[in-house]
Amino acid sequence: MEGNPICKLENYNYHVLAYLPQLKYRDYMLLDKKEQKTAEETYQVDDLTELKEQEMHKANELKAAAEKKATLERLKLSFLDGTEDLFDELFSAEDEEKYHLPMLQCYQNLKDEYKDALDRNNQGSMMKSLRDTLLEKNAIRQKRVTSFEKAVAIAEKEAEDESKMLVKKFRSRKKQAFAQVKSGQGGVRADDLARELQDQLEELKTALMSGETQVQEALEDALTKFEVQMADIIKWMQERTADFFRELEGHEKGFANQLTEGMQNEFETQQGQDMLHAEGEGKQMPNRDDMLQALQNFTEMHANLLANREDQMLSQMREWQTSFFDRNRELQYKRNRGRIEEITQIIETAKEEIRTLEGNDMDEAREDVADQ
Repeated sequence: MEGNPICKLENYNYHVLAYLPQLKYRDYMLLDKKEQKTAEETYQVDDLTELKEQEMHKANELKAAAEKKATLERLKLSFLDGTEDLFDELFSAEDEEKYHLPMLQCYQNLKDEYKDALDRNNQGSMMKSLRDTLLEKNAIRQKRVTSFEKAVAIAEKEAEDESKMLVKKFRSRKKQAFAQVKSGQGGVRADDLARELQDQLEELKTALMSGETQVQEALEDALTKFEVQMADIIKWMQERTADFFRELEGHEKGFANQLTEGMQNEFETQQGQDMLHAEGEGKQMPNRDDMLQALQNFTEMHANLLANREDQMLSQMREWQTSFFDRNRELQYKRNRGRIEEITQIIETAKEEIRTLEGNDMDEAREDVADQ
């Protein structure tokens, strides 16, 4: 900053030291900690305090958002992300005002009971039971998926290693044949060696194709059996999810009945009327029929939301199952096609090399004719 006109401003030094507490060097010189502390404690204290509070609030918001995102990603692996904010969605402040619920004395207690039923940290609650159940079963699912994928990778590598060994043996034999023809030792004609190599090449082709067919059939069989295992796990998880929503629907029905009865009682008693009017001061007071319709709309909204959440969870499970096995079958298909093309290329290349060996006898014959 040295030489910058800002350095001429009054209180420049204190301003920099107070507002940049993380600064360690200025103009290549280490800052005095005591001077920094003095500036922070004396210079625009109120403004600094407000700024720190804002920064702290923003940092906490960002941290909470990051933690929330991580939690949802973790829950999504167990198909539970749709349950994280279920209570808040059922009882949003906007809906409460829309349906005049704060005017009812009975509402808050019923809402608290509902919250206890969906409190994921409340031992014995419906939500706690569902989460523990699905998380435990999902851990088994993920462990089996990892084991399956590892077994497939091992089987593929073993098959490829065996194929490489067969190809390596053939190439070694071919190299020896070319060396034998080049040296002229052994009195063996090049075309005889070529025919022998061609026979060995056909045997190699048969072995490679047969080996690929066997490994592919084994992989398909393993995938089919694993699909049955996963179908059983997914079905079990779907049934537990359906059980949870049936139980929650029962709780919702009791909540709606008690809320309606409480509303009726409050409209019938003088004390209730007084409280309703007190709650509705400055607002247009609904009559009994309007309030009854509002409660019906509120509970209908609940029913639709719960049905959508159940469909979401069940669909996530089905989609994972479908996409996982479709993806694995596609990978097997591409792998098989790739291996067949690779084998074909190896065979064709070897055939071209063997043809060059057959040509050696023709060259020798031409040389004999020329000599004669």
